[in-house]
Amino acid sequence: MRRRIFGGVIVALVGFALCVQADQLTGSQIFERAWSRWEGVGNPPFVRYATACDLVRGCETPDMRITMRTRDGLLYFETVPTTPGVAPRVLVRGGRLTVGGMDLGFFRSLHSRRVAPATVGVDADAAGAPTIASVTSVASAYDVALDGELDVDSRRTYELTLRPIRDPENFALRHVAVDVATGEIRSLTYAPTARKGETGFITYDFAPIAGTQRWWIVHIVWHTSIRVLFVPLVSDGSYDLRNITFPESVPDSDFIPR
Repeated sequence: MRRRIFGGVIVALVGFALCVQADQLTGSQIFERAWSRWEGVGNPPFVRYATACDLVRGCETPDMRITMRTRDGLLYFETVPTTPGVAPRVLVRGGRLTVGGMDLGFFRSLHSRRVAPATVGVDADAAGAPTIASVTSVASAYDVALDGELDVDSRRTYELTLRPIRDPENFALRHVAVDVATGEIRSLTYAPTARKGETGFITYDFAPIAGTQRWWIVHIVWHTSIRVLFVPLVSDGSYDLRNITFPESVPDSDFIPR
């Protein structure tokens, strides 16, 4: 997978044409173009994927299947039996799942074009629908530096470092990797902001999903640390999201807690 990046989250934006020579683009220009393209790509109504089952207590299979409703980020969990003929068992209806202080149901916020924080927690988009992790961060909210280019999975990427101009707890985005050839965002890295004094990073990696025109999160890695009564509490780990699909419809009852 990718290498770890300090502070991180990774996002993929669907390609824009680079009509200016790479050596003429500033970090802010690369970021602004990627952000504009990001805002122009709509969310699917649902996302379904498999990941390790040890995220949920009481899950007895190696993997579980999660379906996310993107309009509110609610999740439906079920087991993925390995024995033929065994039906999946419902684990949670209408729940949420966090790793490293970030919601695993991360999805893109589609705000109108304005200065908006990249923040963790419940926010509201332009239509009033709640979102989990907003990435509507415009260049005017940050100083954006182009650190150079790297080879990532045999592709060249622009590596951007972001420094919030104000309110670093609300403007938590710290690093963005953008595919040079397509303009897709390959990764987003965030500073943890859920608890005061917490340090570390949460990174989301994105990749194109086979059989679709979409990019989506395929990997999450985090490392956070906070002192509680002078004792450091460390959380770190990573999860892959596999077998990603985009169902057109899912019953509302799957997202009502029982």
